[in-house]
Amino acid sequence: MPDPLLGAIKGAIGQRVDAMLFEECAVDLLRQQFYANLRGTPVKQDAGIDGIAGPDADPEFVLVVTTARDFSRNLRNSVSRYLDAGGSCRVVVLATTQEVTGNRRLGLQEELSRRWGVQIRAVHDRGDFVRLLYDDPGWRKNLLGVAGATRALSPFPANARPTPAIALIGRAAAVNALRQAEGDLVVVGKPGVGKFLKVRPTRCLRVALRPSPYCD
Repeated sequence: MPDPLLGAIKGAIGQRVDAMLFEECAVDLLRQQFYANLRGTPVKQDAGIDGIAGPDADPEFVLVVTTARDFSRNLRNSVSRYLDAGGSCRVVVLATTQEVTGNRRLGLQEELSRRWGVQIRAVHDRGDFVRLLYDDPGWRKNLLGVAGATRALSPFPANARPTPAIALIGRAAAVNALRQAEGDLVVVGKPGVGKFLKVRPTRCLRVALRPSPYCD
């Protein structure tokens, strides 16, 4: 079953987004979810960057936030301005409303490393912010003008899990059954039996996970 809220977020973030407001939003959401030491930089003192984590962060990094379609050029210009202004950090995180493919990430990493000795620690692109905004009604409304409550059957888990990307063994039949099933689904089982790992490869938006002490 389609999720109207998810569709509205994807549609809105693909349109023109207020750059200054997205900068504030990105710093706040990334600080909440990933980088507790991240803080924004004042506009008049940004020297090409929009946030910084350090010096107590491990590793220290600078943040570049952009809504520009040509995010690569924006990142290059921001890094160049920062270093020309005397910046010494050589680790950067990119936050963008655009979609960034794996090949583009590798290309950017190679270029920044070759030209300035700069490492890209992470890229948070449109997909990341769709998920983050889905769970944050305040920023979702302020940034995108999208109101509404999340569904009981959500495409994103309520809590992030530090689950490693491992291959399933002996679960092909269960994964195929989930992919081919119609309607909304509920996967029930004891904690730790692998409900989440079975659902994740399907990228299914119609599944709820429920623990049960009565299921083997």
